Amino acid sequence: MLAGVMTELEKSQKDAKTARVNLVLMGILHFFFAFFASLGYAIYLDYWKPFLVATLTAIASIVAAGIVGGILGAVIGAAGGTDEAAGVIGIMVGVLFGFIAPLVSFLMFRARVLALRDRVRSV
Repeated sequence: MLAGVMTELEKSQKDAKTARVNLVLMGILHFFFAFFASLGYAIYLDYWKPFLVATLTAIASIVAAGIVGGILGAVIGAAGGTDEAAGVIGIMVGVLFGFIAPLVSFLMFRARVLALRDRVRSV
């Protein structure tokens, strides 16, 4: 058999390993160490799609947070608000947009783990 081809037994062992992942720990790690948790689980599970999608989501979130924060800052400034209020709103928008990428990564990994748990149970 070819060296790069995975046998059915190796595939089921890999699926069983993935199905045993602790989702609570995964969620906590994604909350506190978003990028590194996503990268670590991508390496551990050999499943790169959530990491790549979350990275692209993070880039889009940074751009969107800048645009939304800028618009809100301009509206606050035009309404006679202070620079401090505009700054606080801009920071809050950035923080809220910062939660999107880790959430996307966690939910994609979670969906994969739950699907594999169902597959392993049915075998």
